[in-house]
Amino acid sequence: MANERSITGILEFDFRGATAEDFARALLDRPIAESEADKNAMSEGDFDPWFGHQAEFVQLCTRLFKSFGDLAAPYSLEEIDQALQLISWDPYMLPGLLAQPEVPIEDAVACIRASYHLFADFASVRAPDDSIGALYMWWDEPWPEEPAFLAAVLETLERVLALPDLTSRQAALHGLAHYKQDYDEHAGKAAIDRFINRERANLSEDLLAYAELCRDQGHA
Repeated sequence: MANERSITGILEFDFRGATAEDFARALLDRPIAESEADKNAMSEGDFDPWFGHQAEFVQLCTRLFKSFGDLAAPYSLEEIDQALQLISWDPYMLPGLLAQPEVPIEDAVACIRASYHLFADFASVRAPDDSIGALYMWWDEPWPEEPAFLAAVLETLERVLALPDLTSRQAALHGLAHYKQDYDEHAGKAAIDRFINRERANLSEDLLAYAELCRDQGHA
């Protein structure tokens, strides 16, 4: 019997018609790639997932995110971080897909709003001590510049920033620094100011300093 947790390329998984449970298993139920060769192998595969199916993939990600807390519960933080990196970076590059003309703007908006559950139903519940790199960098990539999409990004960032755990708050502040720098300086600063004014008495010195850095200078 083949080892189901062998390092196989994620692009071998044909997402067409897949359920969120199918996709979660393909992403999460695999060993941690330690070497660069293993990491490269994990991002490879024969199935070309983009041609004519970008919108379907985005919809699948939306369903995955909405159920992520339950689907990711049996897995380690390392396995979850690795899975999210496969989605947001190499090979799926979800942020870039959201800007593709084949993806209706309403699908892109639904997907970015659903990503709130990565934080509310996973990070905030598991409250990891170590940073989940894929979540911290979730907002780094260029986004579609349609007003409806950027409004959804800002709304979602503020919702994530309102969560109580450090992982979510640091990721949201980092994302707002990018938003301020790349899209709307006034709106990004205002969102951070609202957070500081609301939570100042409850913030550690380090988190307050980081919030002020993101507001006044940039991300780090």
